[in-house]
Amino acid sequence: VRVRLTFARESWVEVYDVGGNRMLYDVGRVDLPRMIDVEPPALVVLGDATAVATEANDKLLAIPPKNISGTVARFTIAADGSVR
Repeated sequence: VRVRLTFARESWVEVYDVGGNRMLYDVGRVDLPRMIDVEPPALVVLGDATAVATEANDKLLAIPPKNISGTVARFTIAADGSVR
């Protein structure tokens, strides 16, 4: 699955592949969208969920409120690009 992260303000982000390998661990910046291809299901963790727009396979994702605790979002992206 191709994941694109666009930042409205700085936020840390982590992306893990199906094997639990950390594919991305960084602080995203407003002027630098990040794109990564990852073997699904992909686990995504956002430090400031409201600061990051997440796309999977060119479709904007809506993160369910149940996946957000405080400002941190944790969710899985399936092979079809949907949030689990």
